[in-house]
Amino acid sequence: FFIGLPSKESRGQIIKATLTNNKQDLKNVNIEKLAKSCNGFTGRDIRSAISEAMMIAFEQERKITEKDLIAAFKVTAPTSIIHKENIRQMKKLVEEGKMRMGNTHIKNEKENDENFTGWE
Repeated sequence: FFIGLPSKESRGQIIKATLTNNKQDLKNVNIEKLAKSCNGFTGRDIRSAISEAMMIAFEQERKITEKDLIAAFKVTAPTSIIHKENIRQMKKLVEEGKMRMGNTHIKNEKENDENFTGWE
């Protein structure tokens, strides 16, 4: 099965859930802005970047900020870039019917990328 990248909405849900699960304050965090800033990230990439931002804030003995999260997304190399060729090959296998999609396909023209959300 090929599991594609999460949509902007799904990335927002992953960000919100990760911050909530880590008992972070969401009051001054624009989830939509954050979701937009991590286009091309997998759920794992998002969680890793959030963990990095939380560690930096912890080391500085302060609470995490939206600025920390955006900075962490900027320095994190997403899987979609690191494994771009492998992903392209897997998408081709899906098109040829040699591999199945593990989630629902949504074409998002605004992000100029193919994104995926949910299970089929």
